[in-house]
Amino acid sequence: EALDLLIKITKFLICRAKNPDYTSPEYVNYSLDSSKNIKLSELVKIFVGQNSLLEGFLVAIVERHGDDAKKITGGEIDIYHKLLECHLNEYAENRTKKMSYTLQNIEKKIETFIKLYEAKIDKNYVLYLFRFYDYSEGIKKLCQQLQMNQELLSVYIEKRESDNIIKLCCERGNEEKDLWVQALNYFREQGEDEKLKECLEYIGDSMGSSMSNNILSPLMILQIIQNTDSELKIKYVKNYLMKEIQKLESSISESKDEIETNIKSIASFREEHRKLVSTPKLFETSQCSK
Repeated sequence: EALDLLIKITKFLICRAKNPDYTSPEYVNYSLDSSKNIKLSELVKIFVGQNSLLEGFLVAIVERHGDDAKKITGGEIDIYHKLLECHLNEYAENRTKKMSYTLQNIEKKIETFIKLYEAKIDKNYVLYLFRFYDYSEGIKKLCQQLQMNQELLSVYIEKRESDNIIKLCCERGNEEKDLWVQALNYFREQGEDEKLKECLEYIGDSMGSSMSNNILSPLMILQIIQNTDSELKIKYVKNYLMKEIQKLESSISESKDEIETNIKSIASFREEHRKLVSTPKLFETSQCSK
């Protein structure tokens, strides 16, 4: 009943903010000093330590009044952010209790909220809330949406999600080479030689590209892997040198073809010049005599 009463009072405050002369039969038994400007933030304080009640209150206000509720916030709180914070608070409480089924339901609730009110929320502030409450799934999805790849990589590293680290680097590493540097350093520090090898193979194959375009220099890679397994270093150096030799051979072959073409052209010009200086030419003089 107390919650219903507060919802009813909030409705009256919103209606009065829209129309100072607002009256309704349902409020005949209540009196409110019109000179007092009650803000939503003051009503929220009533729910201190009662997250579930506050959540129910805000859900009712948002669903019934939406942006109109902003008329009584006084700019002190954002009702959408406050409601999301209630959801995250619930998530944090249940995570401590390790209630996986409940957590899944709360995650769905948060995801639904983000979809419904995407246009109403400040995504950078939402990311701050996700970080504060350590809501990693939300951080991942929001970072992907905002293309905050460095932040996303940090989450993957923190959660030790090796496959996602490599996937992100393969997708975004061409534009942001620091992703590869962080990934290589991480796998080296963790002693994950297989994952390190997987990265180097990708760099060597599809980013031979990488070496020619200076996305990652060979010296930088060697500096990162210098304290790793010697076999890995030898293999990388061998592959790199083989590629460089192949490039040189290809370049030499192209140069030889160009030299042969030039020699033939020079020989042709010389022959033509010899004929010009040693062979008499007959000229038609009829035009000159006229």
